[in-house]
Amino acid sequence: MFERMRAGWKLGSAVRKQVFKDKALLSYMVLSAFVIIMEAVLIFGSFLFVSFPAFKSNPTSQNNVFLAEAVVALIIFYVASSFTSAYVLMALFIAFKSYTSGAKISMGEAFRKTSSYSRLILEWAIFYSIIILILRIIESRLRGVGAMVVGIVAGTALSIGVMFAMPVIYEQRVGPIQAMKISAKTFVGHFGSSVGGIAYSDLYGLMFALVGFLIAVVFMLLGGFLSSLILIVVGLGLLLLFVILGATIASTTSNVFRLLLYDYASGKGLPAWLDENLVIKAVRYNRGSAPPPPASNL
Repeated sequence: MFERMRAGWKLGSAVRKQVFKDKALLSYMVLSAFVIIMEAVLIFGSFLFVSFPAFKSNPTSQNNVFLAEAVVALIIFYVASSFTSAYVLMALFIAFKSYTSGAKISMGEAFRKTSSYSRLILEWAIFYSIIILILRIIESRLRGVGAMVVGIVAGTALSIGVMFAMPVIYEQRVGPIQAMKISAKTFVGHFGSSVGGIAYSDLYGLMFALVGFLIAVVFMLLGGFLSSLILIVVGLGLLLLFVILGATIASTTSNVFRLLLYDYASGKGLPAWLDENLVIKAVRYNRGSAPPPPASNL
């Protein structure tokens, strides 16, 4: 178990180093977060601007209408944010594959190539949003232990289904249901194939957040001691900066890691800079299944 985890961490480290060679790859996740925030502001801002005045003037008669419009706004946001995150992630995959093959492309070119996936990404966004909404409705109807059990079971099943869903859509151009089936089959057939590396990338990202937190605490303590609002504001700004940086690194490396592992599990081989022996140690195959056939490094 620990040997597998260590191998996974080494894999995660190798992926992180490769991503850092082209730091432009990190900008995709920053862009995704920025666009999703803007979508939230526009969608919910428009909803409040249109609906809240009528509700405020006559809350009794407008209550049901207001709630219905709020649900519609939430659905629109789920679909829009899911589409945005999937679209940018697909562009990241394209940019990463182009870079590692020696034919680096610009962000604009990556997005132009991503446009061919638009229909599949929209289907995924709608499908995924429906699943999330159904789970939220079920959870809201349950209480106590029942809600906790349903939440754990449903959350685990969804995590397995989406683990390699985007790499599957990228590589095989299939719809959301088929993508989740293949993702689950890949995960079950190669259990433990991504835990180590993803844990490493997440912890590496958390390190930046912790550094930011410590720096922010120092600045805020100094600001409080010296009665300086500027120091307090600087501390909070540094905290936000380090949290964003950590989340960006973790998200980029973990998604690239999943793409590479899915390619390997599919028998497509590995990039030359990734040690196949580490992958073999990190992946535990179920009885009756065999490792992918040997393939020349990409």
